[in-house]
Amino acid sequence: MSYIVIQHGVADLPSYSEFEDIERAALYLEGVCNETGSAEAKLYRLEPVNFEVRKVFKVEVPADADVSRSSSPLREFGTLEPNLAELDAQLTNGPRRGLFGR
Repeated sequence: MSYIVIQHGVADLPSYSEFEDIERAALYLEGVCNETGSAEAKLYRLEPVNFEVRKVFKVEVPADADVSRSSSPLREFGTLEPNLAELDAQLTNGPRRGLFGR
């Protein structure tokens, strides 16, 4: 866990100071407040946020594209709605087994 002190400095722009423990952050905050004569600085606790990154594919067909020709590859399939299970099986060589196909 880490801590951050945010204070406003020159031209009212914020500055950030990060600390690994609360004691050092508090000592720094005391110094800032005593030096500036203002209690405007703030102390925050930073906690990691768990997240997942997923790969997403998006296909866009330009509005001015001529898809009415019979030779268009889009016409061969007869629909623009994909069978996601079939596509996934083709891409992963089998059914989906969890995160990243494992």
